[in-house]
Amino acid sequence: MTLIDTSGLEPFADLIKEIYGDLAKPGVQNVGIALGAVLGLGVTLMWPIMWANERAKIALEDNLEAYRDRLKDVPPEQISIAPPEVAMPILEKIGYVTNEELRKLYIELLAKASIKELNNQAHPSFVNIINNLSPDEAKLLQSLIPKEVIPFITTRLNLKNGGMDLETPIVIIPDISLTFPENIGAYISNLVGVGLLEILPARYLTNESLYAPHFEYFEQRKPSYDFTYQNIEKGDPPYEVKKGMIQVTKLGEMFFKAVYK
Repeated sequence: MTLIDTSGLEPFADLIKEIYGDLAKPGVQNVGIALGAVLGLGVTLMWPIMWANERAKIALEDNLEAYRDRLKDVPPEQISIAPPEVAMPILEKIGYVTNEELRKLYIELLAKASIKELNNQAHPSFVNIINNLSPDEAKLLQSLIPKEVIPFITTRLNLKNGGMDLETPIVIIPDISLTFPENIGAYISNLVGVGLLEILPARYLTNESLYAPHFEYFEQRKPSYDFTYQNIEKGDPPYEVKKGMIQVTKLGEMFFKAVYK
């Protein structure tokens, strides 16, 4: 018995068979249930073109295989038709996304949209949020969001007339390997911009030990500040350090549930 009803999916039925081979393979039936309506809308018109490009073909195969693997243990009766507003833009992306951090986010979001008891978590705006993330930011999110609140400090150079911000904010994340760690301030700003984090400069955590690595970092950086601004008349004290905290928004909490297992 054919597990996937491919009627109405031509010319994509052959493509699906080429990707998965055996239609009895675990999870293929679920893929057919979840994506049948979307494929019928012609969202994958670009897939045959991708198929002609070896790199795009590998990316498409790998990502669709990961999606099948994610759904293979879900009972078919728990599979839902994935909402087009979530599924369509993801299916357009997965022929190009090869970064492991980002592809996992797209695939998990598509999987959540395909499971009845979880598809309320798959908000359509989350596709655009992933589109606006770098691989480093995806790593950072996985470390930050479970904490809900993240300590940070701001540093400011005091001048006779006013002052200027130095490194703001300074966020210390242990045990995380970023490709461009020097960009962490910009990453935080972007995550705030997409609505996942909120910076609260006037509030701070009462546990002083949480700020110890931040102040240690500042002390290490101070000789560099002294050298850079040696010819500038400074105020007293020359530097001002303030504690603050970053809070995960409600949207951030929902996003985390949608894109991570």
